[in-house]
Amino acid sequence: MKKYLSALFLLCAILALAGEAEAMRLGSFDVSPFLAVTERYTDNVFNTKDDTKSDFSTVISPGIQLVFPRFKRRYRLELLYQADFERFNRFSSQNDADNHKANAKFDLSLPVGLDLHVSDGFRRTHDPRGVSLSPELDFYSDNLFSAGAAYSLTDRFTAQVDYSNYVLNYDAQRNSFRNRTDNSFDGYLFYRFMPKTSAFVEYEYVVVDFKKSGTLDNLDNREHHLFGGITWDVTGKTKGTVKAGYGTQSFDDPSKKGYRGYIMEISIDHKFSSRDSLKLSGSRATNETNLLGADYFVTTFLSAEYFHRLTGKITANASLGYERDSYRGVSRDDDTWTAGAGLSYQFKRWLLTEVGYSYTNRNSTFDEFTYRNDTVFFRIVGTL
Repeated sequence: MKKYLSALFLLCAILALAGEAEAMRLGSFDVSPFLAVTERYTDNVFNTKDDTKSDFSTVISPGIQLVFPRFKRRYRLELLYQADFERFNRFSSQNDADNHKANAKFDLSLPVGLDLHVSDGFRRTHDPRGVSLSPELDFYSDNLFSAGAAYSLTDRFTAQVDYSNYVLNYDAQRNSFRNRTDNSFDGYLFYRFMPKTSAFVEYEYVVVDFKKSGTLDNLDNREHHLFGGITWDVTGKTKGTVKAGYGTQSFDDPSKKGYRGYIMEISIDHKFSSRDSLKLSGSRATNETNLLGADYFVTTFLSAEYFHRLTGKITANASLGYERDSYRGVSRDDDTWTAGAGLSYQFKRWLLTEVGYSYTNRNSTFDEFTYRNDTVFFRIVGTL
């Protein structure tokens, strides 16, 4: 652990001597390398109900972002790579991990009123403790590709279509029942009834194909989602999207009963003043199973996060969340409460420090998935 603490202090010293750093520029490109070092203590490193173990850990997160062009034009390309090297003090052999993610996004606006976007995101990481009962980490790789187009039919009407492809592969054979490919097709029609506010209808069709392994159940299914909603972005003070509707799910295996019921998504960011802001998010949706024997589960989620700027450089935040996971095919229900608080200090434009606390309490009808976790952390982030 001493060498990782040394890395933290070295980062502080280098950044303190860096002066007023400027973003690196290569022609029309903005190149922004960054480095974060996080020190954490948790009282339940394996997220178990009994025989809890505490531990310290260090996460070193280098990365780089590339944006082209530097100034906003009709086209924009963003590239991002980040690694998270997790190292634990007492339980390193069970929990140390090297995680990676890479994202690419391209947007193009044409004079004829047509906007195009393409993105791709890759991750190499693992499930958090508590998702399964395995003593080993559950590593996986996934990739999400999406492409779409939006066209202004009139001054008030806009049509949009999107396609996405998601591929998930776990390393260990014990998780082979979760490997799958999703293909999603979305269509939207927006009606702008105020300058920065639009109502819309959305239809989504999702095809989920699992990779068969041995005699595992056939969980291939098809989903249909129909939403109505409203979206707004008013002068930077408030923005958000609220949509609700009805969803159906049907399995290729006729013996399995799919979902029929309401679905929704909420995302609201409101600034009460220059010092105070509130973020609200929520959803109700079906999820593919993470438990052998279960067909799927339905998640209902709500959270709120409040920010208060104490001074020009110091910001406090507090959060509260609730999630209910109801599994189908087995009689398991999980109720999870989360809470947190933090304080950040912006030393410079390019240097930020944070200290915080997070709390998680999950009660499950499967007793072995019940746990409580308290974590405190200190983080320093440097960005050029």
